Amino acid sequence: MPTEEEKMLAGELYAAFDPALLAARTRAKRLLHRLNVTEYVLGEAARATLAELLPHAGENLWVEPPFHCDYGTNITCGDNVYFNVNCVVLDAAPVRIGSNVLFGPGVQLYTATHPLDASTRRT
Repeated sequence: MPTEEEKMLAGELYAAFDPALLAARTRAKRLLHRLNVTEYVLGEAARATLAELLPHAGENLWVEPPFHCDYGTNITCGDNVYFNVNCVVLDAAPVRIGSNVLFGPGVQLYTATHPLDASTRRT
């Protein structure tokens, strides 16, 4: 039987409040807080936080705080990627970003969805 994370990544209906998913989102929120509040300048400490939050990023990742994501671990970036201020990446499914990509202020990438049929949502 697949885990809730496996169902989520496959785009299937999943339990968002599964303990493992909650723990993963909590981890991301702690790292995001560190990045967005305490390490505004992308110095050495901020780069280490980014590497922990987005472990599948290439060289020269630049993120202007504030930045928001669900997990971080489902985001893959190539080299030379720039996120301007207030970007949101809801990575409940894999997000693949190529190289030499620039995101303007307030860009939002959503992979999360829910069933449109109310009776299905109640299950």
